[in-house]
Amino acid sequence: ESGVQRKRCEGRVSKKNIVIGTVGRLVKEKNHLFLIEVFQQLLMTNPETTLVICGYGPLEDNLRQEIEKRHLHSKVKILNNIENAREVYSEFDLFILPSTTEGFGLVLLEAMAAELPIIASNIGAIPEVLGVEYEFLFKSGNQRELLEMMVRAMDKSTREKKSIESKVRLKFFTSEVMFTRIDSIYKSLN
Repeated sequence: ESGVQRKRCEGRVSKKNIVIGTVGRLVKEKNHLFLIEVFQQLLMTNPETTLVICGYGPLEDNLRQEIEKRHLHSKVKILNNIENAREVYSEFDLFILPSTTEGFGLVLLEAMAAELPIIASNIGAIPEVLGVEYEFLFKSGNQRELLEMMVRAMDKSTREKKSIESKVRLKFFTSEVMFTRIDSIYKSLN
């Protein structure tokens, strides 16, 4: 059983909904508009779902306007004044990172620490963090692939399996493991 207690902050999302979340600056590279478009398609078959976007940045007004234009204001929330990231992650049932470019995404480690199932674009360092064989990596910008993965992740047992995988994968990034890796690189240079 998962060691992380899922809880919902009052007033943010319904307790019965499956909450899909993402965390990141509200900039073009994070691909939030793409995520909103795919999420809107998901709602056709999974209406008891909510999308929570946590972050702030220059695209906030544009994203809010797009949410209103698509009549998604009751299904898509933007939270930009987050005091406790751990609390935010505890609200999510699924984490999605749809970026078009990404270095070593710290948010992935945070999602793993929260024991969340993760879906992410197959770009940059994301496959290194999640594992190159990780089955929930989609081609950046491919709506069909992301939608298929989101539909699969609506199954509770699939989310539980991915949650366990996140917890296990996080062990590759402990300070001890990272020190050993870096130390071996330095020794190989001598």
